[in-house]
Amino acid sequence: MLKKHKNSLFHIIKGNDFLSLDRFDISEKNIGDGAMTVISYKNSPLEFTIQIDSDSYHEFFYGYVTFSPTFERINSGGIVINFKELRTKFEDWLNYDVKEYIFESSEVDLWDEFKKSSSTLNIDNIEFDNKETFTSDEQKQIKMALDELKLLIKSNFNTTKEQQSVVINRLDYLGDACIRLNKFDWKSIAISTMISISIALTLDTEQGQLLFSLFKKVIAALPKLLSN
Repeated sequence: MLKKHKNSLFHIIKGNDFLSLDRFDISEKNIGDGAMTVISYKNSPLEFTIQIDSDSYHEFFYGYVTFSPTFERINSGGIVINFKELRTKFEDWLNYDVKEYIFESSEVDLWDEFKKSSSTLNIDNIEFDNKETFTSDEQKQIKMALDELKLLIKSNFNTTKEQQSVVINRLDYLGDACIRLNKFDWKSIAISTMISISIALTLDTEQGQLLFSLFKKVIAALPKLLSN
């Protein structure tokens, strides 16, 4: 394959803001009497193959592995194409198969994170049978405790500015909820809030336990709210 053609494909990847050149590799494979150029996305089954026609440096056979359940390989079926058409096929592969693979690989499995967080928080240790409303003093204490929790989360976890904003918003909502909800309903909201914060901060099991310990610590001053 001519260098100018390989360089053109190089610039297609480089010019795509979503893709990183260091995630791609290029190699040559010997097949029969010729060679095949292989551009692969590292640590994945995805690759785009190019073989020049024996009669011309400017006509090509191509193939690529799709992002599909079986990672199906598509080939040109013996049909040769020119370099302009090859560029289009390569761009389509990048935009539809490689990008979809990247999206799926980087996507967080919220169901899995939810199950992990639910187990981490050990909600069985909390009493749910108290349906009294909070007194005005308890409401003030809860809001003060949640303000303390915001600071504890910031000092104990390496949160970004965006993550800390999520923490503040969700704890403010929880603080407001104690005014309109009884203790039984509020504790349910509190547990789901801790789980959502754990997911937002992408905490592992040990960190999730620390988060819940901090929550219990700041709320512990409220009588009969949490069990020991």
